[in-house]
Amino acid sequence: MGVWAPPAIDILYMLVLCCPPEILDEKFEYFINFYHKNLVATLNVLHYDEKSIPTLESIHIDLKERGFYGAMLMIQTLPTIKLDNKEFSDDNLYCVESDDGDKFKQLMFENPIYLNLLKHLLPFFDKHGYLDII
Repeated sequence: MGVWAPPAIDILYMLVLCCPPEILDEKFEYFINFYHKNLVATLNVLHYDEKSIPTLESIHIDLKERGFYGAMLMIQTLPTIKLDNKEFSDDNLYCVESDDGDKFKQLMFENPIYLNLLKHLLPFFDKHGYLDII
């Protein structure tokens, strides 16, 4: 299923869910520039209206405005995908009020892999203002 989303959402997904967090600060501008360059090239091949192609500056503004979405990925999605779940067959247990649901949430949020990622991601998000809601 295809879904349209602003470039900032693509970038935040990549940064939070795919990028090794220890290189985020060092490579952040490289990732944004790489993404923008390839987005522009692709849109040009598709004969997209040049006036509608996002500029590098507009992507940075969009990231600032939508940065909290990345924080939500960090809280809601990242713990689930980083859990090596052999004990529970239902990944939806984080929504369930039960003993199994409580155990599942504890495994997710106390997972050393997830906690290590947070040590890198939280300062990164704070530095870029992505935790600022207002």
